[in-house]
Amino acid sequence: MGQFRDWLRDLWGKKDPGPSRVLFVNEPEGNDEFGFSSNRIRTTKYMWYTFLPRGLFEQFRRVANLYFLFHACISLTPLSPVSPLATVPPLVFVVGLAMAKELWEDVKRGRSDYETNKRKVTVIRPDGTEATRRWRDLRVGELIRVPHDAFLPADIICVAASGEGGTCYVETMNLDGETNLKMRSAVYETHAMDVAELARVRGRVECEHPNASIYTFTGKMLLRTSTEGALSGRSATSSIGSEDSAENPGDAAPIFITPANILLRGSRLRNTRWAVGMVVYTGRETKIMMNATDPPSKRSFVERRLDFVIMFELVVLVGLATLSSVMFGVYLGRYMPQQWYLRPGDYTGTAGVAKAMFDWENPALAALTQFFTALVLYGYFVPISLYVTMELVKLVQAAAIAFDLHMYYEEKDIPATARTSNLNEELGMVHTVLSDKTGTLTRNQMDFFKCSIAGIAYGTGVTEVEKAAAERAGQPIPDEDEEVEGEEGVYTPLKPLEKGYNMKDPRLDELKWRSQPTAGEIRRFLEVLSVCHTVVADTCDAADGGGVGKEGGATSATTGGATMGGGAGEGWEAGPVVHIGDGDSSSGDEDDYQEALARDDGGITSVGGSMRSYHTADGRSTDSLHSFRSFRTASQATPAPSFESGRQPAEGQEQEQGGGQQGRQVLASPPMGEIDPESVRFLAESPDEAAFVVAGKRMGMLFAGRQGRDVSVVEYGEGWAVAGERRYTLLNTLEFTSHRKRMSVVVRTPDGNLVLLCKGADNIVMDRLGGSEEAQRHRPITEQHMRTYAEAGLRTLAIAWREIGEEEYASWQARWEAAKGEVADAAAQAEQLERLADEMERGLILLGATAIEDKLQVGVPQAIEAMAAAGIRLWVLTGDKLETAVNIGFACRLLRPGMQQHVVFLEDNERMEADAAAAGADVAEFAVRAIHSQILSAKAAAMAPHTPLAAPHAIVIDGKALSHVLATAALRSDFLQAALACASVICCRVSPKQKAQVTEMVGTEGGMITLGIGDGANDVGMIQKAHIGVGIAGEEGQQAVMAADFAIGQFRFVERLLLVHGAWSYRRITYMIKYFLYKCHNFAFTIFFFNALAMFSGSPVYFDWLLALFQVLFSALPVAAVGAFDQDVKAVYHIRYPRLYAESQHNRLFTPGAIGVAMGKGMVQAAILFALSFLPLLLSASGTDGRVLDLTAQGSILFTALVLTVNLELAATIQYWTVIHHVCVWGSIVLWFVFLAVVSYLPPTWVSSFHGMAPMLLLRPSYYLIVLVATVGALLPTFAALTITRHLAPTDVEIVQEVQQRDHKRRLTRLASMHTSSRRR
Repeated sequence: MGQFRDWLRDLWGKKDPGPSRVLFVNEPEGNDEFGFSSNRIRTTKYMWYTFLPRGLFEQFRRVANLYFLFHACISLTPLSPVSPLATVPPLVFVVGLAMAKELWEDVKRGRSDYETNKRKVTVIRPDGTEATRRWRDLRVGELIRVPHDAFLPADIICVAASGEGGTCYVETMNLDGETNLKMRSAVYETHAMDVAELARVRGRVECEHPNASIYTFTGKMLLRTSTEGALSGRSATSSIGSEDSAENPGDAAPIFITPANILLRGSRLRNTRWAVGMVVYTGRETKIMMNATDPPSKRSFVERRLDFVIMFELVVLVGLATLSSVMFGVYLGRYMPQQWYLRPGDYTGTAGVAKAMFDWENPALAALTQFFTALVLYGYFVPISLYVTMELVKLVQAAAIAFDLHMYYEEKDIPATARTSNLNEELGMVHTVLSDKTGTLTRNQMDFFKCSIAGIAYGTGVTEVEKAAAERAGQPIPDEDEEVEGEEGVYTPLKPLEKGYNMKDPRLDELKWRSQPTAGEIRRFLEVLSVCHTVVADTCDAADGGGVGKEGGATSATTGGATMGGGAGEGWEAGPVVHIGDGDSSSGDEDDYQEALARDDGGITSVGGSMRSYHTADGRSTDSLHSFRSFRTASQATPAPSFESGRQPAEGQEQEQGGGQQGRQVLASPPMGEIDPESVRFLAESPDEAAFVVAGKRMGMLFAGRQGRDVSVVEYGEGWAVAGERRYTLLNTLEFTSHRKRMSVVVRTPDGNLVLLCKGADNIVMDRLGGSEEAQRHRPITEQHMRTYAEAGLRTLAIAWREIGEEEYASWQARWEAAKGEVADAAAQAEQLERLADEMERGLILLGATAIEDKLQVGVPQAIEAMAAAGIRLWVLTGDKLETAVNIGFACRLLRPGMQQHVVFLEDNERMEADAAAAGADVAEFAVRAIHSQILSAKAAAMAPHTPLAAPHAIVIDGKALSHVLATAALRSDFLQAALACASVICCRVSPKQKAQVTEMVGTEGGMITLGIGDGANDVGMIQKAHIGVGIAGEEGQQAVMAADFAIGQFRFVERLLLVHGAWSYRRITYMIKYFLYKCHNFAFTIFFFNALAMFSGSPVYFDWLLALFQVLFSALPVAAVGAFDQDVKAVYHIRYPRLYAESQHNRLFTPGAIGVAMGKGMVQAAILFALSFLPLLLSASGTDGRVLDLTAQGSILFTALVLTVNLELAATIQYWTVIHHVCVWGSIVLWFVFLAVVSYLPPTWVSSFHGMAPMLLLRPSYYLIVLVATVGALLPTFAALTITRHLAPTDVEIVQEVQQRDHKRRLTRLASMHTSSRRR
């Protein structure tokens, strides 16, 4: 009933939402009036009162099932020639089986919902006490306490947490698939409050309405500064947020809430003892539930064509029924007057409908009634059990993919997975594979490999791309393990390299850069690497190997040590916090520090004091109650608060005020001399970020952690002696997005200066450089270095910075804060913030560039070669520069020697503008013309007639050109024609949106079956737009996997997925469908032929039970076994001969002609079976005992021949016999004889004329002779045709089958000779 109450609440309880969501803090009763969603969630498809009607509706949406419902309804009327037992049970069985499957899946979802809804959470009441409540009973506005390792029950605003400065860590795998931990923070104004203080807080929150964006949140909190008693929120907050709220001395300024303050339902609190939050979204309004939409519905080409086949079958059925009714009307009007003994009415004792069916005086009405009779009689043309059998077979095929050990990635324990079984056969029809590069073709294990600083290139290593280029050129391949000669002589690495860093250069290693002439610029370069990021540093004891990434006793330099009491009403206790100042501080010694690191009590041991830092993870102003100008004064004067009101700092804690050149707070930290750089682990949201920080560490600038909004960097000197610790105050973070392609931070340096540090794509950063000589000094040589790095297959980023004036920043910060206060329109706010970020990131000074190596995965070149040999085109859609992408293409054999390359690109903006001005044309128009000219040239070359041995073509297009192609219809058409004529296509500098657009263009406009494969969130659009989506479970989380249809561990497994499982599944499914059509035509035409013999009177030739059981009992299992397990050739031969894939890729087995052959074969065999079974009986219907065979006996003889024929027809095509095949095929035949023997002895009231049928038939020699002759006669034309075509025009598969058989004989001969020789010895 809870679901019903929720429905009523949604229907009548909602009020006008207004421009933004408003809720009261600590007043759930007041929030109830707004009709917010309850926290009960439901993921089931059905409710108990909707299952039957909705389930039936879902089943009868299928045309075949709808027809069989009509078929069953007619069978209940006198118009039916057969008993309802022949039509209703099969329909009930098929529909019931499908509904039972739906019910079972929904019951499992319902059980999961029940377990989730009944979970417990601790609620903090307004009086400060605690209570345990079920998740489903949570209400908006309540305060909850979440313990370590628990899941979040709702979307909450974090108001306090055990970490330093209110920080905490969450795992968001259920939300975005990413396994790395995310740092979140409590609202600064409340992060140091205890239970009693939080319970007394009143105010309200204005925020955006519920939406599905998990990365954004806009809102503000208005709190009462008074904490006297338990205030009534409605009266106390009546003026908050009003026009004159600023004049009310009891109200504080707005506190802006950012995504860094939000903990989302489905996240898990990790490595944090506790967190307290206020519920803001519940139930269906949480972001995880709003994202819980069904993936795009995908149906395979075979299924879509099957719909047309079923429609054709219905047309055939109606045509035959019409023919039968017309012929019956003609027979009735012409012959019935003479056949008076067959007239109904007075002579037969029937009336009503039965009389009308044979009313010779009104043959037109009789013909009309006969039409419906024929519809029922011929209804077996439509395969009633086909859909159910297909679903079951596809489930078995999906399981075979999952259990294939050849696609098991042992290193990370990742098996291949079919997340949907609807597209198995589509895997065998792929024409174009569209792939991401990073993490898909490469390992996504980034290593800092080379760099350019102040116009000087550093790094002497050799990449895989350079090795491939040397191999193509016939040059000796350099050996990285040998000594290399640098500018300062022969060099051998002095220290072992580590993950994330693989640069070799004697000028930088061992901190020798300090003696370089450009040491100042190198130092600033390393400063950007060590500060401009979102990495979390984890300092762990080497003895126990703890860390933020592990459960249990982790230690971190970035988390606090406060703990929350477990009982109701208890406050929060200060945990084990070690405050250690400078290297000679007496506040703690080495033993205390190591003891704190080793302590394990289920949470985080803090390295740092418990001061109130001005925390803002997203870069907002220091304190919403103070302006930027008053920050430094306030920070000097404000002491560090304790964890509980009035409580003194715990023993071992100290509070330091002032200090530093600018009088800033000095935060607690371990002694610099005791931080072992090798013990620091970095938790980053991307491998690139981690590589930059590791590079900084390797070159003497160690990112030691975050405390509040301070970033700690330990600088090392000669001999790795600590030179000093630098604290950077993080003021603003301008985050990286796929649109911005850059990240910047605004920090105050230890010297008190305001600087902006930036890293980003080279074209983005170069466009934002200042015009001064200092800003542009290193640009030409740096761009040359970046081109060299790109040609070596390295990923490049530009590094830049600039100083900011105090007044400039104060003005910009005020506008930044004002923009963040616009919570009603999130899109408008984002646009305004983007404009302000772009304004701040101007006038940059170029420092240099980084070059990251991302090595290819194992087996990628071989997999790409195999797919190319199979005729599969490969498109790589990457964000890399053109030079990088081309060289990676050669390394992975996407581009091969001799391949004709066509490059479509645009010049840089300045040159294009100059060329356009010279041509007297608009820049955009000139760009389109330039691109069109290049595309037409490529199209003419790629589509020109050429010999099969001619070199294939490839197109490489950059992002700017691609943008024009996607936006211009004429360019799209010509580019698509040219690209589809090429073997390989590389699209460079593409955005995630462009990946999806290109995929959709190839699939829809190109008419090709596409497969999209990627490993990250930026590939989700491409994966969903493709006909088949494949996700790689890589370093970027599980988002691609969750959006995909299939999941694998490495790109190389795509080869087996397509060439083996795809080809097998296509052949199995198409053969199964054709076989169903064949056997249904065979069965139905025998009924039709007998009805014609009986003057189309609607008389069935078979006993009613046989009509019902033929498709579901005597012929269903063999074809299911073939569909699930048959193999045309073994997997090794599909890999050895990739061209076998062409049979399925070009759909040679499911063409209209192939379908027509299957139907025609069924009709021909039906005619032969009917003629050879009935002709002897027509000549002599009596046996040696003188008994005359009745219609049931004659039909049973025909049915025996039919069962033998359809099963032997199937057996003749099986290439891979297993025990299952033998049981199903021969078991179906035996089952018929068992049925005949058992049912014939049932009471006559049950089986009518079938009673006694077994002795009547089985004791007659003629029965066996007729069955044998009819079966052989029916199968002989088929076997003859197969033999002739196999010898005169064999297919590729048949040729390889001969090779497989020859190899098998050779192996047997070799084994026999070995056995003989061993016996002789």
